[in-house]
Amino acid sequence: MSDSAEGLRRPDLSDGTFCLELPHHGIWIVDEHDRTVAMNAAMRDLLGLGETPAGRPAREFFARDERSAIEERQALRAFGVSDEYETRLLTPDGLELPVLVSASPRFDGEGGYVGTVCVVRDLRVEKTVQAAISERMGYEFVRGHEQQLGRYLTTGLAHALNTSLQAIVGYSDIAQATSEVPEALAQPIAKMHEAAVVCSKLVANLLSLAHLGDESPKTVDLVEVIDEALASREVYLPANNVVVTRDYPEDPVRVWAEPARLRRAISHLVNNACEIALVGGGGSLGVSIGLDVPGAESCIEIRLSGHQFPASLVGLAAADIRPGLDPLTMSHAVAMAIVSDLGGAVEVTNDDEGSAVMVWLPTTLTLPRRQPDSLGAATPVPATDGAVPQILVIDDEPFVLELNREALEEFGDIETADGADTALSLLTDKHFDLIISDLRMPGALDGIGLYRWLSAEHPEMVERIVFTTADTLSPQAQDFLVSSGRPFIKKPYNIRQYQAFVARLLGR
Repeated sequence: MSDSAEGLRRPDLSDGTFCLELPHHGIWIVDEHDRTVAMNAAMRDLLGLGETPAGRPAREFFARDERSAIEERQALRAFGVSDEYETRLLTPDGLELPVLVSASPRFDGEGGYVGTVCVVRDLRVEKTVQAAISERMGYEFVRGHEQQLGRYLTTGLAHALNTSLQAIVGYSDIAQATSEVPEALAQPIAKMHEAAVVCSKLVANLLSLAHLGDESPKTVDLVEVIDEALASREVYLPANNVVVTRDYPEDPVRVWAEPARLRRAISHLVNNACEIALVGGGGSLGVSIGLDVPGAESCIEIRLSGHQFPASLVGLAAADIRPGLDPLTMSHAVAMAIVSDLGGAVEVTNDDEGSAVMVWLPTTLTLPRRQPDSLGAATPVPATDGAVPQILVIDDEPFVLELNREALEEFGDIETADGADTALSLLTDKHFDLIISDLRMPGALDGIGLYRWLSAEHPEMVERIVFTTADTLSPQAQDFLVSSGRPFIKKPYNIRQYQAFVARLLGR
């Protein structure tokens, strides 16, 4: 202690009340006169100090425009007021640091106020956790997962291409069917249509190649899978202040899955949780296994105490995967897609205590997937008593809605909605003889969600809904189309074929 600090009252730290060397937070103790008494190493590092500046007024370490507010806050400590606030600290080099300060008053055995204890968190770290994770994971992730990324990126790209090709195929169909097109344009339009059809076949071939060549499904022990995911970090995590706990049932929990793919998915999710804990300075990482429905579905919970997953992962859908995502989000999306393919689901939640990733997996054998048959299912919807048919078309692409208005105007009155969410109010207030909905759309509801809503709220309308889709290869789409049995037509469709499809549905 320097001469200027002589006579300062120092808190008794021998009882362990303060963990001054807590590595991932700054600890700062000041006396009742707002003079510095002690700092831990993290606090000194934050301010760029070699030793504790004992005796120096605490206010001098705050940005000048913050000091009056700090003095007002400090005056309340003697009355027992704790406080948490964001402010800026000032380093000896003049650098201003955004921090979060949690300040609590300290009293002696007789109830006398003797100073304040502050826990200081560097908000630069808080705000760049995801960037730091990206830096740590980026290169290794991309190098090690080209095949998985290729598959899921290819699926999303193919869906987008087929949706855009629908405009070219559809409008060229309409142009070729009218006599108003100048003769000089007739041949270019025909060539454009032919090229678009060829392109759509290439997209279909691209999708057929985007398959991971994994082994056949087997019975897999979840404990072994999780222990393998944690094994490489068994020593590294505790050494970096991350405590790992396991809660496994006494009896083995087994699922039916392709082992290599399941290991990859769980490894992605465990590694993401580990990275967030490491970048955040430590914490508790707990992994548990349970049976939600005995004999039917198992659940893995990966819980982080004191840290939260980025908001981008909460509610993330596998369909959201696209180029340009950071490695953390990309890794999570790939894990979600793998688990979905295996018949399960992934959900991320954040709460006041931290966060959790829940993984549900079927414990029973999944039968081979049956391919949907659009033509076999295209039976007419119920008759409409001779009135003009009321048709609702739902799609998130404006050009598809415009195309439908032109292509179906002879079949009845056409209304459109730019998504399933928008369609809800229309379906609540009006009766439609035919509902044509895209299967995959952004928003709270997609086509599948709309079907389930109709089943619950307007079951009489379920037999009037049919689907258009550019996605018939994903397991989710296949399973839904097969289980629902509803008619559908695949994008990009030929307009005459589409009109015949609608005519058949209306019983014409």
